[in-house]
Amino acid sequence: MPLFPSRPILVSACAFWLTAVATAQTESVLFAFSSDHQTLDGGGGLFDAGRIRPDEVGVVTPMAGGFYSARGLISVGTQWAWRGDDDNDGNWVDSSTAAPGNDTDAIMVKRFLGATATPTVRDVCISKEDNYSTSISALDGDVIYHPTQGTVAKFVTEAQIATATGASSIDVDAICQDFNGDLYISFDVNESMTGGTGDDSGIIRIPAAAITYDPVTGDVVSTTGGLAEILSDEPFLRGTIDASGIRSNAGATPHVASSIDLQGLDIDPTGGTWTSPLTGGTYPNLLLSWESGASGDGGIVSTASGGAIPNVNGVAMGSPVATTGTHLGLAPTSTGLTNLVALAVVADLEIPTLVENYPEYQLTTSDFGFSTQQVTGATPLGTVAFILTIQAATTGGALSSVPLLAPFGGELFEPASLIVTTTTVADSLGYASQTLDVSSLVGSGLHINWQVFDAGTFTFSLPAPIQFL
Repeated sequence: MPLFPSRPILVSACAFWLTAVATAQTESVLFAFSSDHQTLDGGGGLFDAGRIRPDEVGVVTPMAGGFYSARGLISVGTQWAWRGDDDNDGNWVDSSTAAPGNDTDAIMVKRFLGATATPTVRDVCISKEDNYSTSISALDGDVIYHPTQGTVAKFVTEAQIATATGASSIDVDAICQDFNGDLYISFDVNESMTGGTGDDSGIIRIPAAAITYDPVTGDVVSTTGGLAEILSDEPFLRGTIDASGIRSNAGATPHVASSIDLQGLDIDPTGGTWTSPLTGGTYPNLLLSWESGASGDGGIVSTASGGAIPNVNGVAMGSPVATTGTHLGLAPTSTGLTNLVALAVVADLEIPTLVENYPEYQLTTSDFGFSTQQVTGATPLGTVAFILTIQAATTGGALSSVPLLAPFGGELFEPASLIVTTTTVADSLGYASQTLDVSSLVGSGLHINWQVFDAGTFTFSLPAPIQFL
């Protein structure tokens, strides 16, 4: 039985309010690519600060008429720090260079129950290429997030999607939610489902009528079958791209005849509707990204007007001449960008300062020596303090954290054992770094964590752990 008998009234009221505030919102594009890419500002010369990897989440806030650059949002280190020792092996970080679950397959934020007016990085939901978590069996078809420290919550599970669609062996390639609670998804491979085949280039809709949501968290509690719809297929995706007029880095059509796969999916923030060629129904316009033998170079198209290059904050998300990646704040290359494999557009996102370890997140006895921390998103020309904590990596444990009250922002990790190691001034782009000899800190089974304090905003950064093996 649905939790909300008066859902139409509630939804209408929420949709009206969200539409009313949308005019004052600033949109950020969250993304992941199939390989490493460099930010347009080059990280201020810092290699890792200027690199966005396929197992991370990058972010850019386009600005019409001004310079802007992408930056990291959810790093390898942040994912390990949030998750902790999920597999109970005594190590809080299980890889020196890769994030849990490896590459990022899908990104989304809630737009119905559980949505917030100013979402934080902990509200960002992701699905990974491989299984992400052991303790709660977070599979590659699950969409997960970290609402609190050391926890992995599921927005929707592989099993719930399978129940709703009648498909099996689900792996989610793209997912988004509209303001009415409907889910739009695309599969990694062609799936036999209720009503036909949901191919890897198509869009499937699971209506809110088939979903029971938790009224507090907004997570999916259960689904029912028989109501999911196949809205589109491969010819529709190709036709939408062609109608938009978007061109690749080389000025060519950005897909080939042999293969194409829908990879990114979200609601077009400019509004409007499109008509499904398979159901005849109308639905909110969607933003689409894809993978093909010819790279899309990070291009995004909209279902608006049968296919269009959309704008975010007044900036076109591709070009009818040559799409180079600068629209996403990424540095062009001679061969173009790789495939944009995950996509979300988020209004008024709080984007925290980020610190990353270079070059690794695990150290052994042969590695002991110098370690470098690189900072992104600090106050330009402002003071930053590097903060170190040391603790035993207990089996099943995770970093402790406490939320901070105004005027401070962010979370403070391991507050009982803080050591300020370096104070420096960020450059004009908000980057900073330190290199420290950690040989005196080493010891098997120890775990250290880095944060920075940005004095310009009184905020603490996301965490960056190192595991000593």
